[in-house]
Amino acid sequence: MPRVPKWIGDAMENIFASKILPVTVTETEYLTPQIKRIRFEGDLAHAGFHTGYAISFRVNDTDFRHYTPVTFNKEEGYCDIIFHLHGNGPGSLFADSLKPGDQVKMMAPGGKKMYREDSPLHFFSGDETALGLFLSISEGVLERSGQYTGILEVETGIQLPSSLQLAPYILDRNSKDKAALVSGCLDEIRQDMGDLWQNMTCYLAGNAASIQMVRKGLLARGVSSRNILTQAYWAEGKIGL
Repeated sequence: MPRVPKWIGDAMENIFASKILPVTVTETEYLTPQIKRIRFEGDLAHAGFHTGYAISFRVNDTDFRHYTPVTFNKEEGYCDIIFHLHGNGPGSLFADSLKPGDQVKMMAPGGKKMYREDSPLHFFSGDETALGLFLSISEGVLERSGQYTGILEVETGIQLPSSLQLAPYILDRNSKDKAALVSGCLDEIRQDMGDLWQNMTCYLAGNAASIQMVRKGLLARGVSSRNILTQAYWAEGKIGL
């Protein structure tokens, strides 16, 4: 979400007061120096939630940020969010500062229903900002004994925890040969998956330019545009999307 003047942020909190869920931080864990898991607990019983929905926080006076929970348990009243900490951005500073006992206001879930549970194969492509979405969907896939595969782009030098087990192809986001690497990965996945390739559901998220590149590659290899779902979280030179 773009930056807004403080008075607009204040007005939004008043207008959408019924959508705000008071929650408390109960657990924090750095999976790596750049990836932090936080558990929030509160009364979530009346919150509508579908896999892939996002919540939002007002991370300072002028900035709001959206995040996709990995887990959203309405019955037990908790949700887990994976934060990608990068530089001194407002979202990163907010997440890095949170500790058990902190009380924050969380905007109720909403957004696209991204997850197509009946798909025979699920394909992910994105970067660290899409970890929450992909992990949320992958949990649903595994619960149904389904299959998933994909490509994950990461910043140079970042190591992802092996426990995530999200994508078999991990690429350096800053590689000069990224287009060729992505193309090669798509060819390998198509060969490995055989007939499932034509009917798989593709979830492309994260950087807008990367989404367009991968989408073009999928279309060129026979994937229907109806089976490609996209969610851009950021673009070079822009604050929020």
